[in-house]
Parts: sequence; structure tokens; C-alpha cells
Amino acid sequence: MIDTMIASPLECEYILRRQLMCGQPVYGNSPYCILHIELPPDVTDPLYNKIKRAKDDKIKEIMQNGIMQNGDFDFEGAILPAINLSNYRKLGKQVRFTDAIIKGDLSLGGLEINGNLVFTNAIICGRAAFNKITIHNAFFEDAEICKDLDFNMATIGRKEKVEKNWTEGIARFSRVKLGRDALFDKVTIFKEADFSQASIGRYVSFGSYLDDNVAQIQGNVIFDGATIGDSVNFSKRFIENCPHCIGKAYNTDGFMDFGGAKI
Repeated sequence: MIDTMIASPLECEYILRRQLMCGQPVYGNSPYCILHIELPPDVTDPLYNKIKRAKDDKIKEIMQNGIMQNGDFDFEGAILPAINLSNYRKLGKQVRFTDAIIKGDLSLGGLEINGNLVFTNAIICGRAAFNKITIHNAFFEDAEICKDLDFNMATIGRKEKVEKNWTEGIARFSRVKLGRDALFDKVTIFKEADFSQASIGRYVSFGSYLDDNVAQIQGNVIFDGATIGDSVNFSKRFIENCPHCIGKAYNTDGFMDFGGAKI
């Protein structure tokens, strides 16, 4: 990463949010590196397969060798094919896909990340699977996901951090655009889940009504101004464990806020 807006002819010209040039080596005759170059629109084009393989190799290099920016696994603004990172299991830093475009399904299921998961303003042209993931916080503000968003059995935050009042356990999906379902069955979120002004194509699930494996969300669950195509489903225990009204949440410190939501 270079600290100037002037890049040499051999450095990627993509401008990051920090107003820095990417600075990675360019790919071929492109002004951009392999992560920021566009994929050809025709998947039968031999150039498509060549660039896709190069992108896959770069992702593998980053994940295996720990090539990071600012201490993070950083894919800001990257244009990527469908990817599966689930086999990496444990990562010591946060993973960032801010402003990234993934041209297919994405899977990070089962990962243990000692940091945040950031998909702010990202576009995922397929299904996004984060089932059984363990992270500090999830930030998906203004993201667009064409199919399902799956956080089944995920853990967001850590109990010891919550007891010390650290800012962990936050799941933010405000203004997210979701083509199909938001799945949070058996999820554990140590603070709040925010879906304010989200647009969800079908339904949000925190477990079926008779399911005893209840989702555990210890703070507010907010749907203020959201649009939900079908319904929001809760398990019976999820509802019974909170005496508060307005939709009810998991514990007595939280509430389910449906203010302005259209369902």
C-alpha cells in the first residue's frame, strides 16, 4: 500500500476508501491489479477463465501467506468469482470485503475469525453462507445479496467481552438488500442485531416456532423501516423468554422493534 494518490505505471490505480491507491502490481495491460480488474462478461471467453484462475490464485496466496493490508485480510473493492474460504478454519485478523463484488456464491462457513467480518456496500451475486462462523462483529450496511444470507448456528461476539462491556456482539444489516431469506436459526449474538431499513425478499428466520434450539440475541433486534416480503419467524422459546412487547426478543434487556417495518 502506498501513501500517495500518485501511482507508478506498474501500480494498481484503484482508489480505496482511505483515499489511497491500491498500489499492487497491475495485471497485464490493465491499470488495475488482478483483484480489481473486471471479469469478462462472457464466461465462455478464454480470457474469462484466465483471469478467473489468476484471481483464484491470488486469493489463495493472500489466505495462505497472510498477505494483508493494515493487519486485515482486505479485499476492499475486489471483483471476484464465486469463492469458498471455509477450509481455512481460523484467521487471526478481521476479514474485509468493503465495496467488493462477488460474481457468484460466497462461503465462509465454519471460520473462526479473531476480528470483525465487514461487507459494507458489497455485492454478492449469489448465496452468502456464514453458518457456524465465529466473529467479533458483523457489518453488512448497504450490502446487496442476490440470494440467501445464512448465519445459522453462528456466534457473533464473546461472553467475556460483553461482561467487560467491550464493543463486541453487534450484527448490523441496516439498508441491506436481500433477494431471498435471512437465516439466523440457533445463532448467538451477544449484543444487538440491526435490520433497520433493510429490504428482505422473503423471510427472516430465528428458528421455527416449535424449535427448542432457540436463537440467542441478548440485545435489541431492530427492524425499523425494513421491508420484509414474507414473515419474521421465531421459535416458541425465543418469544417466551422475553416479557417485553413489540415482537419480543430473547432476554429481558432487549426488545423486538418493528417500528415502521412493512411485512
